[in-house]
Amino acid sequence: MLAADLVEVEFKGNRKDIYSNSDDIQLKAGDHVIVRANKGIDLGRVIKIGRLVRIKTDDKPTKIVRLATTEEEERLDEIRKDEIEASIIAKQKIEQLKLDMKLVD
Repeated sequence: MLAADLVEVEFKGNRKDIYSNSDDIQLKAGDHVIVRANKGIDLGRVIKIGRLVRIKTDDKPTKIVRLATTEEEERLDEIRKDEIEASIIAKQKIEQLKLDMKLVD
């Protein structure tokens, strides 16, 4: 596999993984892509392409499925906003009820 075929993709929580661009999809850093995940598909952001990508494993990288649609990117933005709002409410309830717990993402 050529180095140019490799793409590093970042997901929520700073999780990163290496994928193959064997279909020669025109990608640039910042593009959102759809990839296969353990439980279906996932949407991530391209952070590195080609020679900048360092392979950290001997496993064969999973293939990028396609670029994300505008609708998928908009939905991701909505979900992130909802997560922030839910986190604020949860923190307030934890404090209000004096619960001995920490909120995790």
